[in-house]
Amino acid sequence: MYQQTPPLPELVGPVNTLQRHGCLTAWLIFIMVVNGILAVATPFLGGIANSGLSAFDIGFIMVGSLLNIVWAVALFKWFRWGFYGFVATTVVGIVVNLATGTPIAQSTSGLLGVSILYWMLQLGTPKAWERLK
Repeated sequence: MYQQTPPLPELVGPVNTLQRHGCLTAWLIFIMVVNGILAVATPFLGGIANSGLSAFDIGFIMVGSLLNIVWAVALFKWFRWGFYGFVATTVVGIVVNLATGTPIAQSTSGLLGVSILYWMLQLGTPKAWERLK
């Protein structure tokens, strides 16, 4: 008279078994928090007298920070284009910094973040990099 319902896993399908290294998870969260703070705080910091930030600088930093959050979310969802997005925003940032007269060491410091991210993607077995789609 009563029909037995199938167990829950059969209803929802296979469970996503992809796991990332804890250091990578922590780094992606750090990236999202720092870029979120930067996107919100930059307009206020740019308004401080003698900050030296133009309206272009403020807009550029805000857009770059928001894009970096998008790239981090993409990596959380296992999309490789998220990493390439980080590379693109870093390269554009370097070009803009050099064009505006920022010293080379300071301009290229963004490469450190991309290098750390790539290193984090290589941690563990299997590597997160190999599982990105």
